[in-house]
Amino acid sequence: MNTSATASGAATLALLGGAPAIPVLQEDLFAWPIVTDEDIAAVTEVLRARAMSGTEITKAFEKEWAAYNGTRYALGTC
Repeated sequence: MNTSATASGAATLALLGGAPAIPVLQEDLFAWPIVTDEDIAAVTEVLRARAMSGTEITKAFEKEWAAYNGTRYALGTC
């Protein structure tokens, strides 16, 4: 098999500046973590109240987080 003909006729790899084989538009991708306006509002409320460790909102969060993860306990930390 003549590999030199194949290699010389090949397009430049995207890694080396060539066009991607499968173009992906940035708006088609999602950012992680997914943060909703509701999440931002909840965090902002806690920060503005300066109510973090040992408060009722933190205890409620820890209880819900433990249930979500299937564990008996969770500890929220900053």
